[in-house]
Amino acid sequence: MSDEEMDGEKEKHLGFIFHYKIFGFVFGLTGLGNSLRVLIFLLGVGTGWAQVQPIIRIAEIEHTDSQLMVTVESLKGKTLSYTLQRSPNLSLGSWIDQDDVTLSVLNSSRIILTLPLNDESAGYIRVVASSTLSPVALVINEVMSNNETTVVDGDGDFPDWIELYNASDNPAELTGYYLSDNDADLSKWDFPDGTILDPGKYLLVFASGKAGDEIPEGEMHANFKLSNGNEPVILSNPLLKIVDRLDPGPLVSDNSVGHGLDDLETYYVFHSGEPSPGAPNYDFIADPPEPFVQAPIFSVRGGVFDEPVTLELIPPRKEDLIHYTMDGSEPLRGSTPYSGPIELTETTVIRAVVLGASNSHPVTHTYIIGANHSLPVMALAADPEHFEFTDGYLYGFGDHMFTSRGNIIGSFPYSKSHAWKRDREIEASFEFHEPNEGGTSRMNVGVKIFGGWGSRGYPQKSIALFARSEYGYGKIRHRFFPDRAVNSFESIVLRNSGNDNQSTWLTYPRPPIHEFSAPVSHGSYFVNGNFTMFRDAMMQSLMAETGLDTQGYRPAVLYLNGDYWGIYNIREKFTEHYLESTHNVSVNEIDLIEGYGKANTGSATTYSQMRSFIGGNSMANRSNYQAVQNRYLDIDNFIDYHLAVIYGQNFDIGNIKCWRRRSSRGGQFRWMLYDQDYSFSLWKPDVYLPAMRRDYSDYDNMFDFYTNPRGSGTGWPNSGGRTLLFRKMLENDQFKESLIQRCADLLNTLLESDRVVARIDLMADAIRPEMERHLTRWSWAGIRARGFGIPHKQEDEPLTVAHWERNVESMREFSRTRPDKLRRDLIDHFELPGGTATVTITTSDSSKGTVQINTIEVTETPWSGQYFQDFPPTLTALPKAGAIFVGWSGASTSTEATIQLPISARTTSVTAMFE
Repeated sequence: MSDEEMDGEKEKHLGFIFHYKIFGFVFGLTGLGNSLRVLIFLLGVGTGWAQVQPIIRIAEIEHTDSQLMVTVESLKGKTLSYTLQRSPNLSLGSWIDQDDVTLSVLNSSRIILTLPLNDESAGYIRVVASSTLSPVALVINEVMSNNETTVVDGDGDFPDWIELYNASDNPAELTGYYLSDNDADLSKWDFPDGTILDPGKYLLVFASGKAGDEIPEGEMHANFKLSNGNEPVILSNPLLKIVDRLDPGPLVSDNSVGHGLDDLETYYVFHSGEPSPGAPNYDFIADPPEPFVQAPIFSVRGGVFDEPVTLELIPPRKEDLIHYTMDGSEPLRGSTPYSGPIELTETTVIRAVVLGASNSHPVTHTYIIGANHSLPVMALAADPEHFEFTDGYLYGFGDHMFTSRGNIIGSFPYSKSHAWKRDREIEASFEFHEPNEGGTSRMNVGVKIFGGWGSRGYPQKSIALFARSEYGYGKIRHRFFPDRAVNSFESIVLRNSGNDNQSTWLTYPRPPIHEFSAPVSHGSYFVNGNFTMFRDAMMQSLMAETGLDTQGYRPAVLYLNGDYWGIYNIREKFTEHYLESTHNVSVNEIDLIEGYGKANTGSATTYSQMRSFIGGNSMANRSNYQAVQNRYLDIDNFIDYHLAVIYGQNFDIGNIKCWRRRSSRGGQFRWMLYDQDYSFSLWKPDVYLPAMRRDYSDYDNMFDFYTNPRGSGTGWPNSGGRTLLFRKMLENDQFKESLIQRCADLLNTLLESDRVVARIDLMADAIRPEMERHLTRWSWAGIRARGFGIPHKQEDEPLTVAHWERNVESMREFSRTRPDKLRRDLIDHFELPGGTATVTITTSDSSKGTVQINTIEVTETPWSGQYFQDFPPTLTALPKAGAIFVGWSGASTSTEATIQLPISARTTSVTAMFE
């Protein structure tokens, strides 16, 4: 029967489904009285399937009631050997060689496959075709996936590397052979034509990702890099049959995994100093260590799935025994032994290990099933006891925090609970899945609880992830923030949004906040906040263009041991490593200060000198001010930071960081903007403005609040020690004018109401689809169902999306009214009699020039903004190439390019004339 005739027979007799799939052809025989499926294709042993040009074809198919006959032809004209295998369900580990099949050879390139049919024939059939070339014994002899100092390439880089060894007596022709780090893409990199590995010789391949002209002369470089601990190394022949596969697991830097010397059956870990790239492997002589055992192979990698998943755990060797868990705990001998495919119908975490005389490293995959997330998805897996609420080592309160009757001991934020033990860290598996199948990262990390009152005292806590070489990973490698170039981190934070979190509605109030329900001794002063989950990130994003250091931000959802844990904000940690990667400065050159004098990195000596100098001298004195400007303080940065805090009306001003670059020329301190959760009326103004005025300090006018002189300490919220630097700098008229002019500029641009509202809308839109599920998860009912009850309470009103939308609208309303309110506050504080005026700028020809007003370049005219009449703005005409500035018209007729614009009316207009 020809191909054309067979097409016509599909519907008439057999109902064939005939299409190219993977390596060959798939067709169904639905007219045979059972559910036989026949797959004929070239297949590599193991899990590797790849798209390649087919080298066989189906020439004819015939059948009777008792047998099926398929004629297979080699398209390349080469002699191939064939094995027939059968599977009941297509699972990777279920294929069994068949002994009842007859292969009739017609010629060197054409065979007939005859298969007897009976009632037990239901299932799938495949033909494995392989070359009959002269045998060679190629092995992956050694792999290093964390090369820091062991071997350098011709460019001076330290890429990871793969070593091959030809253990046969024949030369190995490697043309058409492949290396890959992906079971689903075996043909990722092919050896250059003409590559021959002689008997008993070694070949070193750098896994550098370099290609073409990037490759140093005389070296071999694969076009991929190895992800330490996440990827295997696979060698395949020209027919994409897997020749060898090695999964080295996570390796400490400069360690490798490879065969023992003259022992191709056993793998070992070679520690620093023992790896031997391109040479015979280390000889342990008579005292070899425990053998290295490869981890199980997962037939389906973890990720986000619409439908249930059938998972197979495949042993690296047939005799290997696999054990697994489904609750996040590390598998041990008492864990479930693997016996067959696992049907996953709901979100599940699978951790599996090969157990024997030596054990493999555990492999973890989380399967998010039936969940529709538009945000990135993160998954953590660790011993569930660490996260148990009552006595969990990391997340829990601790038995010592409860009375015999189950009542809580202590007050919010429960500072004696386990969550406040800052040195506690556990190892966990971390997975990150980009949306829309945009990529996945996996690694082991250290996990700690992060933050202060707005984390450790709440049901939903912030979590910090740390890369540790002891876990096999020196860096967290992923580009979490698409708008930033950094893709390698020492640590990141999964932040609960601090106080801008629904947990404030689950916290009892305490006196003297009598406006709320009856006080309870373990309550908090701040409850029932206008949570939105993005306040701090939004405030930082508004000021990012000023050059202030701000943290990368990206919202994502988290699953913990398969349990939905809600929305978290992925944030960069402000550490010396952030400064190193962002500002290209050595860690050894950094002074990083927290609070009011604690050195996080480096020394606090210069910071203490600065505080002493400013506090002990008059800044009205020009030479003193210049000394501060030249030796201690980046003035523009200092102004921008304080205006951001003042604009947002954030009265929680104590959580600050600043840094300087130490050098022979000296370096000024720069402030870093973060922890702005209290901004944009997080706490209901009708309650907290009078309460704070009564009990602590009035923050209605933030200029007054930030210049409070009372108290010499740094007590909350604004003792004199906290306000010292800003208050003293305002003694200087130059600083004061710079502050006022910059405030006007920012309110006209970056902090202009329409821009801020648009930014709020953008960030709210990103998390809106997830809010209902998040709020349900962290409602009173949600936490009670997981044992997270006492000492929390039921919310005063349901945490609904409508509730959240009202809170988002309150931020919009704040941004609409804030500019005028802030201008009035500035006028009142600095006692400016002139008030404000609207300044309008135009140009005679915008193609010939622009105008700069104070710190703003106006590129599109007409342009209008409000300025303070007592501090007229400075204007500078900026002609473009080939044009000249000829003068001003309107409120000024000067011919000078730079003028101080006279403001004599509530509306002032000026035009820059260019020719």
